Amino acid sequence: MTSSKEHGRFYFAGDQAPEDPDCFVRSLGIHELMPPGMIAHGGPRAPILIIAFHSPAIFAPGGEGKEERELCSNVVIWPGGAHHYYGHRGMAWDHSWINIAGRKVDHLLETLRLPGETALPAFSESVTLRYLEMIYDELTFHGQRDHEILFHMVELWFLELVRILQQPSGSARPPSPVIKAKHFIESHYRSPITLAEIAGHAALSPNYLVNLFKKHYGTSPGQYLLRLRLERARELMYQPDLRIGEVARLTGFVDQRYFSRMFRRYFGTSPSEYRENHGT
Repeated sequence: MTSSKEHGRFYFAGDQAPEDPDCFVRSLGIHELMPPGMIAHGGPRAPILIIAFHSPAIFAPGGEGKEERELCSNVVIWPGGAHHYYGHRGMAWDHSWINIAGRKVDHLLETLRLPGETALPAFSESVTLRYLEMIYDELTFHGQRDHEILFHMVELWFLELVRILQQPSGSARPPSPVIKAKHFIESHYRSPITLAEIAGHAALSPNYLVNLFKKHYGTSPGQYLLRLRLERARELMYQPDLRIGEVARLTGFVDQRYFSRMFRRYFGTSPSEYRENHGT
């Protein structure tokens, strides 16, 4: 079962029995924007929970009442049966997540020794979002999902996380100005911001920012901004009351033709075709 809210896209398996006991996605959310506040859940019967935090947040390993730690564009993996406590008390926060279970998934986590209830390095966030998008598409956009493909997506995702963890510690976390630039983009993508403005907010020269941003996030600030706008636009396509021109405007595009051209380049279809193909 899929659903869309004003902010985010979601998949829920509901109460159905696992289709594949080796790798079963119970639920998944992409860019769910939450109001200020903390979330506490989990427990002995909880599946594996993996969250990519796209904005500042905090979490407490071990659950509510434990020592809290700050997050900044990180990923956290909670093993099955864990208690979860995370969020932000002072501001709205954005995250993508998956609840997943299965024998192969458990074995994979154990074999690869991915650390649980630990903030993984910042680059893990963009990698995780990419795989969650792929998993969501496999779960929702195909007449008959392929369980082998699903598991191999999870396997490749976990292997990429391992590779990130194996990077030298000095290169794992971006410097503070680069993180500030990324957060500025995420907070102002609806406006026609420029590279000079982003660099000014980070107190770096534009060229130096581009080099650092590419080093730590694998893309330039401009490409990250464009991709973010297009991802948000794709989410808004699930709101049938919004015209395509409004979707473009709400995501920072001042030229609808340019928006349509970039949308086709990234997603292989025009905005109107995408909306028709996905029943909105």
